[in-house]
Amino acid sequence: DAVIWDAAMLEALAPTEGGNAGPEVASLLADQIALEDEPFTYQVPEDSFRDADSDRLTYRASLSDGSALPAWLSFDPELRLFSGTPQNGDVGELEVSVSATDPSGANASDAFSIAVGNTNDAPSVDGAVPDASVREGEAFSLTISPSLFIDPHANDSLTLSACGPTIATFRTSRLRGSRPFSFFNKVNNSAATRRERALP
Repeated sequence: DAVIWDAAMLEALAPTEGGNAGPEVASLLADQIALEDEPFTYQVPEDSFRDADSDRLTYRASLSDGSALPAWLSFDPELRLFSGTPQNGDVGELEVSVSATDPSGANASDAFSIAVGNTNDAPSVDGAVPDASVREGEAFSLTISPSLFIDPHANDSLTLSACGPTIATFRTSRLRGSRPFSFFNKVNNSAATRRERALP
């Protein structure tokens, strides 16, 4: 059926003179890169949003799905500033939304991504090498469990190594020798030290 528009209907649909003009996106927000364990900051440029009425805009930030920002990332709406330090568990990509709202409640929003890159974390000692003793002249053997060391990155492969006198050898996590000696075993930046002693 045809719809007939009269003057009153057209006038009602016409914008009211002096009505509010809502904010608009003036410049797209740039994607960002952050690194694990490194401080991150990003300030939304002042000219990212514009308002034809020159209204003061209020800013808000969330993830693009409307949920809150992760614990490591904060947003200061007065400064339009994101800041925080991501940890190993934060590695990945975020989609962040920023909205600008005028006093009348009209708003505009834009989104950008933050790619959090991984950095290597050194293994750490999770236990202690047990003290051991051996009589002079007797063969000595001590197995070092690979579980003594842990690495934050589950897919990293750890290699054990040891240094000591030439009377001792270290192969496949086992330390062998036939006289009293001291040893130092290490992996990357983590280390544990113990001294072997002969019985009287």
